[in-house]
Amino acid sequence: MIKRHYPVTIDSSYYAAVGEVAVRFAWLEHRLHVLIREGLRITKSAGRITLVGKDARVLADILQTIAESAALIPDATLRSKLAQYASDIDAKSKQRANYVHGVYGTPPADPFKLYRIILKGQMDTKGERFTPKSVTQLVSHLTDLQERGLQLTKDLKALRKGTKS
Repeated sequence: MIKRHYPVTIDSSYYAAVGEVAVRFAWLEHRLHVLIREGLRITKSAGRITLVGKDARVLADILQTIAESAALIPDATLRSKLAQYASDIDAKSKQRANYVHGVYGTPPADPFKLYRIILKGQMDTKGERFTPKSVTQLVSHLTDLQERGLQLTKDLKALRKGTKS
């Protein structure tokens, strides 16, 4: 039997760090909805009906499929950027899930270190200790993905209107 100590209260900066990951990723999921809707040329309501409840990995797969179609996206450069964007979000999806759905605890031998407990109920103390600063690299990547998503949306809408963004 593994002994663990689950802290009742932890410093609020831990919650803020995990919350930032959750909020930024929710924005990225919304951006995937927008890109898919624009790529398929469907209305907002049709997009909501077809995409509601799908997680980021499924949405990324859908965008990848759209990006393969020259009939839907005639611009090869834009197709390539959309495919890479979907792939990059998919790659961050598991990392996001580990933080947002993590259970946190401290090893009995060192109650001042906080770790994510993720591997079949065992404490993952071999990896990097979880600190609010340890999340900054992921947040930085998610911020970059947000900026890329905005530009891709502009590019896709411009393609639909026949203008350059």
